[in-house]
Amino acid sequence: MPKVVSSLYNHKARDATVRQLNISTAASGRSSYLFNSSGVPVAPVAPAPHPQDEDEHQYYAAAGMDIDDFDEPITEDDETVEVLPGVHVAPMKAKRYTNSDEPLSTWVDCRDDYLDECMALEGRGSFYTACAGCRSPMPRYRCKDCMLGPLWCQSCLVERHDQSPLHIVEMWNGLFFQRTTLRELGLRVQLGHAYNRSCPTKLAANSTFRVIHSNGIHHVAIDRCRCQQVDLNKQLLRIGWWPATPIEPKTAATFEVLRHFHLLNLQGKVTGYSFYRTLEFQTDNTGLDPPPDRLDAFMLMIREWRHVKMLKRAGRAFDPGGIQATAPGSLAIPCRACPLPNINLPRGWENVLPARAWLYMLMVAMDANFRLKSRLRGAINKDPALGLGWAYFVNNGPYADFIKDYVDEEEIRTCVGFQALLNMLTKSSKGLRATGMAAVSCTRHQLFRPLGLGDLQKGERQCNMDYLFTSSIIGCGVRMVTISYDVGCQWFTGFWTRAQLLPPALGINLPTLNIHALVPKFHLQSHIEACHSAFSFNFFKGGARADGEGVERNWDQLNGQGPSTSEMLPGARWDTLDDCCGWVNWRKTMGFGNLLLKRLLVAITQAKLTRADFIAFDTSMREENPAEVTQIENNIAAWEADKSCPDPYRLPKSNVTLQQVRLLIAEEEKDKAEAGTGAMHDVSAGAFLLLGIDIEGIQQSIRHEVKGKQKQTLLQKTSVVERRTLLLKRIQRFREIQQVYMPGLDPKNRTHVEGVDKSNPSRSVHVEDSKLYMPSDLSPADRRKYCPGGLAAMEDRFRFAEASDSLENLRHHLRTRSFTNQFKVANVTGQIRNTRARESQHRIDDKVHAAELRYRRARHALLKLRGPGSWEEDLKPLEQSDVRALNERELTAQEKEDIRRLREKYGVVVEAEEIQSERVLSTVAAVGEGQRRPSWIWFTGNVHEAVDDPLTRAALRVEWAKAKARADRWEEEVVLLDEEMRRVLKFCQWKAMWWTEQVPLREGLRAPLAEGLAAYAGEQAAMENDICRLWTTKWTVARKHAKPIIRAAWGELPAAPSEEATVGSLDIIELDLEEEDDPAANHSDFEE
Repeated sequence: MPKVVSSLYNHKARDATVRQLNISTAASGRSSYLFNSSGVPVAPVAPAPHPQDEDEHQYYAAAGMDIDDFDEPITEDDETVEVLPGVHVAPMKAKRYTNSDEPLSTWVDCRDDYLDECMALEGRGSFYTACAGCRSPMPRYRCKDCMLGPLWCQSCLVERHDQSPLHIVEMWNGLFFQRTTLRELGLRVQLGHAYNRSCPTKLAANSTFRVIHSNGIHHVAIDRCRCQQVDLNKQLLRIGWWPATPIEPKTAATFEVLRHFHLLNLQGKVTGYSFYRTLEFQTDNTGLDPPPDRLDAFMLMIREWRHVKMLKRAGRAFDPGGIQATAPGSLAIPCRACPLPNINLPRGWENVLPARAWLYMLMVAMDANFRLKSRLRGAINKDPALGLGWAYFVNNGPYADFIKDYVDEEEIRTCVGFQALLNMLTKSSKGLRATGMAAVSCTRHQLFRPLGLGDLQKGERQCNMDYLFTSSIIGCGVRMVTISYDVGCQWFTGFWTRAQLLPPALGINLPTLNIHALVPKFHLQSHIEACHSAFSFNFFKGGARADGEGVERNWDQLNGQGPSTSEMLPGARWDTLDDCCGWVNWRKTMGFGNLLLKRLLVAITQAKLTRADFIAFDTSMREENPAEVTQIENNIAAWEADKSCPDPYRLPKSNVTLQQVRLLIAEEEKDKAEAGTGAMHDVSAGAFLLLGIDIEGIQQSIRHEVKGKQKQTLLQKTSVVERRTLLLKRIQRFREIQQVYMPGLDPKNRTHVEGVDKSNPSRSVHVEDSKLYMPSDLSPADRRKYCPGGLAAMEDRFRFAEASDSLENLRHHLRTRSFTNQFKVANVTGQIRNTRARESQHRIDDKVHAAELRYRRARHALLKLRGPGSWEEDLKPLEQSDVRALNERELTAQEKEDIRRLREKYGVVVEAEEIQSERVLSTVAAVGEGQRRPSWIWFTGNVHEAVDDPLTRAALRVEWAKAKARADRWEEEVVLLDEEMRRVLKFCQWKAMWWTEQVPLREGLRAPLAEGLAAYAGEQAAMENDICRLWTTKWTVARKHAKPIIRAAWGELPAAPSEEATVGSLDIIELDLEEEDDPAANHSDFEE
């Protein structure tokens, strides 16, 4: 037996690390963190006895604490609280102000004043006696868009609004203000000339000309200039009005209203119809004098505005070849943190050592979305896309030509049991041009890839996904690509065979491009066990701490556009979604400053801690058996090279079951009987103990049945009485055998019922409440007295196996419940079918509850028999919060309260225990998903007994491999984040230079255009330089702390010290607390 070395804990005098965090907020709204750490000497503390062995007061007294201190929380009256010897924490007492804490309570007292002042504005106010301009008496006009108060005469008002022709003005009619227009007052807008200059050859535009502005729809009188041969549409554009058509326009929209709607649509998902109707109501909210309908014109202008803005931001105005020379995918915003050869990668990156090749690997993720449908609304040729294939959507022409050869191909098969339920969303494609869409994005930063989006004609087929994936990575220039796909295990199996059938423009070659397929962490839990390690980010070299679920989060940014885009013609839909993807990419790009910094701060700490844990584990195992560690390393290397080799990360299946232990004990009893050393009885000791265990299960079943039926029918009462009679007969048989195997024990002289009030002997006692007095029910002294022949040890083995069995049954029933719930939601409709489905769910819930109680009963017995020990690391206490499936979470306090109120409203008896056991499915984008942790029952190893010792060693080897993988991934995260920061800064420098180089490309331009191009390029270059400067400063301190970990990861230094060893440092890091555009604010959502 190898010796066990334990060196993880040191009870000698040592220095503890004390950290202080101060947060200050500047006027700009940014928060500064001040971290300070120092060492404090801590005297050695003797290990205290476990509270279950002695009185709780004695236990806490041995640790220097008083249990009474925990009865009351710390209040503001407490001056200081000692948390460590010599370390005191003084609670801060914040000042309270009613005006800031309850602002409405102070406003309520002033609302009469607010109402009076608003009503006074309905009149002429205090300055109506003279015109605010020429001082003429009794002016009649005012402007609602200027500062309220003064009144103006007609001539002053018109002159004042020569440059503000879209303001809303009112006229006093002697009783109230009525709306009028500047056009009616004589204002005409002169195009093509400077302020206060009139064209001698002017020509009035169409008399019905309307201008759409952010404050309404205006009837405007326009004079076009004929001094120069400039079309009317260009004259309108030069004053910031967008014409609805280039040929004799009658409608225009201001740049301001287009910009306003553009941002509202991208961020707030406001539809064009709703926005335009709002403008109509602003113009006339009564319907008595509605403006002419210009909705169609407005929607066309919005499409043109989106397209031109994308061209402008991509620098297409500088290309001498014009817009038609736009290259495919060039309008997309690239991810500047991903590897871009010749832009942000260092020289010689192609020749890096194989051990570091993962540093320049492109990681992408792919997924389908069936909420973004497209209905049949006219022919495609009647609504051409303005830039299809120039940004994110692939060119539909070649894409459709390729897809039409696979019209009969079925959807991708998967090893996920409930994946077929998702296909219900695509089962009906009647009336749809596209049942959904698929997208490819970068895994770590969640930016949509250029040419990575396309429609799905019928479900999620391999032909669609193959085309979009290859289109998104073609020309990426890197040597390694990792694709994260929820069914990647099946999709990638025949990928290289299907890749030969792709169009020649999308051909990829294996010798020059190494592709790996993985499965996102959340989805991986639902795959078969054979997929878990081979397709896991946790065990993939270079995977760092990516979860692969980013593309799922991206749909949240696009789904809000679904109701409107589904009704659009194809061209408008593609243009709109292209623009929305650009917005998503830009917001995420500008969030890199905080995103990468927050990730790095977390990764530095975790890398130190996980590496320190692994070193301690590794040292212990090497001292015990160094050859075994070497064998583990060889197994990992072999598995990484060939996934058909034994999986070093898969926990071995334990063969310690209740039936096997029963067989083993039966054989031992047979040997004792043959040797004449066992007790002579027709029932063996093992059968006696098993009978007691069975009786406990029946008792629990009857208690549960009686509790759930407080008002029983005659038939139900009869059934309970019959079950109690059978149980009584079993207990009587148990008592007879008990006299043989537990001689001297007299149950009649003990309390037969658990929890019986001795002061109330008349209380009704049922047979299911009877106590059996098995060895585990006795005290240690009584056990030694009444349990000869190793009876207690035999029960110990039975209880151990019972706990293992019940834990496995619990996991099985939870998996069944999870599948059933999802199936019911997706497929079951109607009252009858729902009622039947709910009955099945109740039966499964009962099985879950039974397995839960059986585990607790077995573990409680083990605790009595063994006492506290290392076995508790595997068989942990099972709390109510632990009983949940992988994709389930507990209810929040608000959800519990809502359920309680709803049931009380309809007269349903509310059981606190029942509400506590309620679970809901936890979606990926759910609030708080980052704090949700899977229950320990899914990640604990199978427990083992001495009867199967090799299995114990195998479990240790698996745990060693996982600990190493965990430390490696966190170190890779630090290395990769530092590299991503370098790439971002390098991209900014390159982009600033690129903008500068664009200015001289076009020659022979008119002066205003040349100046505008130079100004825009200079503005963009300055912005890139500012980003580079600010983020360099922001990241400097964190990157400095990451250097030792990076050098240790490359083998240049020993392992980085744990955080406990780093004291005395003082650094200030500025970090925004709230960053809504952070794509991975809860970065580690799916832990191993």
